[in-house]
Amino acid sequence: MRAKGEPVGVETIVIPDPGPGEAVVRIQACGVCHTDLQYREGPARAHG
Repeated sequence: MRAKGEPVGVETIVIPDPGPGEAVVRIQACGVCHTDLQYREGPARAHG
């Protein structure tokens, strides 16, 4: 998700070699919190 309203997706990115004092960490899984999904959907609507 890069902007409000866009779908959540998986992206492949290019990671540069680490510099001095840096490390590259391989991520195997991540989560999406409810707040992230609220941002994607926009303002909540009141139910009436």
